[in-house]
Amino acid sequence: MWGAAIDLLFCKMLEDNFDFKSVLAIGSSAQQHGSVYLNHEFLKPVNQIAKSNLADIYSKRLSRLTFPIWMDACSPT
Repeated sequence: MWGAAIDLLFCKMLEDNFDFKSVLAIGSSAQQHGSVYLNHEFLKPVNQIAKSNLADIYSKRLSRLTFPIWMDACSPT
């Protein structure tokens, strides 16, 4: 979902003719904690960014389709 959201953001920025040269970094945050399991493909260079979206590119670099989340009773609500 995060990759799909970043793709949507970039598509909207492209439609608005945004000057990407002015971007130094992109940050995001969320409150859901969990584990992400990567496979041996993860560190290989990403050359197909123009050909595919981030969700598709990185879903092939994950070792699982679903991931456990950290659930306990000690987190404040």
